[in-house]
Amino acid sequence: PGGGLGPPAAPKAWTKGERRRLVVHGRDVWVYRPSQPSEGAPPLPAVVVLHGSNDTALNIANATGMEKVAEESTGFLAVFPEMVTPRGMSWGFNDTSELAFFRAMVERIGSEYALRRDQVYVVGHSNGGTMSLFLQNNMDDIFGGAAAVESGVGHLEVWNNQSKGCPTMVIWNHKDPVLAAFGGEDLYQDTITKLRRHDHTGVGPSSMEPLPVGSSGVLYAERLSWSSSSDVPALSVISWASTIPTHHWLNPAAVPGTSLDASWLVWQFFSTLPHQPARWMSV
Repeated sequence: PGGGLGPPAAPKAWTKGERRRLVVHGRDVWVYRPSQPSEGAPPLPAVVVLHGSNDTALNIANATGMEKVAEESTGFLAVFPEMVTPRGMSWGFNDTSELAFFRAMVERIGSEYALRRDQVYVVGHSNGGTMSLFLQNNMDDIFGGAAAVESGVGHLEVWNNQSKGCPTMVIWNHKDPVLAAFGGEDLYQDTITKLRRHDHTGVGPSSMEPLPVGSSGVLYAERLSWSSSSDVPALSVISWASTIPTHHWLNPAAVPGTSLDASWLVWQFFSTLPHQPARWMSV
């Protein structure tokens, strides 16, 4: 007669995280899948990260540390597509071939990985951020949320103004020399106004929260939040200023002394969004 406990259960086998190259419409798309159980792993959300002008998919992967966030958080696929012209100046915005590429990319990822199709998000830096703001508006059947780091709205002539868009985060350095060259504070206000254009109440942010900035490198940072309604998705703005002017992605590697990390801020925003099939608040 024994105790009836039996031998301890064998620990689950886990696969290591890996970065893999796919080719979609002739373009490189790098996908990082975090460590997960070899069997019974649940489908994962995806965060598509768009690089800026004269940059590359692999460089933005390394600069953002988004793969590390995917590994250390609840887990998601980190996706890094290349512009149609490597190190090009701009994404294609409303070009038919560009829209077809993004649809095909998500389809391909869904065929290669266990993907939560209702949790596909997009974030970009600089020109990539302007593209992410466009995509949340014009392709809200594909993306459930968006974020823009050091970028504002652009190419407004091809925006679908009837669209409500998706919940969005904007991370804006008021000491960014590139943003200053493209309109500075006027662009900042235009971006908020465009994203909140269906809010006819004209009410400002529902909350303002100072953020800890670390020992140096950042003068101030605060989170401004606008709540969602039946007509307008939520908006979160990380308004900050660097000690030394910079256009870099906000994190301790690019801004020494700060504790802020744009990749973690973005994922925390995405991970709290309600999950919905396809269009925001349409079902």
